[in-house]
Amino acid sequence: MIELFIGVVLIALIISTFVDLKTFEIPDSITHFLILFGIGAHVLLSLTTNFQILNLIISLGIATLFGLTMYYAGQWGGGDAKLLIGMSAMLPTYSLNAPYPFIVSFIVNLMIAGGIYSTLFLIKESIIHFNKIDSDLPFLKYMLIFGLILIFGKVYVLSAALITLFILILAMHVQNNFFVKKIALKDLVEGDWVLDELKYRGKLIFKPKKTGVSMKDILLIRKYFKKPVNIKTGVAFGPAFLIAFLLTLKFGDLIFMLLSQYLSKI
Repeated sequence: MIELFIGVVLIALIISTFVDLKTFEIPDSITHFLILFGIGAHVLLSLTTNFQILNLIISLGIATLFGLTMYYAGQWGGGDAKLLIGMSAMLPTYSLNAPYPFIVSFIVNLMIAGGIYSTLFLIKESIIHFNKIDSDLPFLKYMLIFGLILIFGKVYVLSAALITLFILILAMHVQNNFFVKKIALKDLVEGDWVLDELKYRGKLIFKPKKTGVSMKDILLIRKYFKKPVNIKTGVAFGPAFLIAFLLTLKFGDLIFMLLSQYLSKI
């Protein structure tokens, strides 16, 4: 039975990855299916087998809390949060190498995979826009060079702090300058991060939100405005979900695995 749930989740993540890379949206049809199918199937299992419904409640609770935190912090879109909740509904009792629920291990792996994936994406964008970045922030290349010198000199704490600061400055600059595009109002969809404060005859109609525009916002904007608006595109995070899930299937909880290996050598 667990193989069926894993297979469905894997197919959903593959489809979500391709759609997200193309449209920067994770389809509601996929996330809603995972949530409804996962909850419905496990409720039925609780009535016909020894499955404990508390496991489903705990898994959903953890995913919902984390997903909504990331969403309201402006780090994820609504599709990412719903995808995580859907996975928690599908795999509430999937057993790994760690003593806590699957969804906790997956979140741990997702943060690792997401960090690496986002960093590689940042490097790609930095290479593409190198001349512009160097023109805007000429000191950055010297920070990087000095950081590398400190690494070779084995001054690890200072080098780590300098490299971290370098990445943060670079990430903010790339996000603010190269993840912005103009779109027509007809193409505006729920969850898009509109960057403009929109006023009509001196009256504030819309103020940017970390959670993006709602359908009510879209209808109001279309009523008063005709010109394109600036939106932040960000990084399509669907691929990080797929990578993290494959890592989880292969290795289990990465942090728990590495910690266990370290402790076994003491």
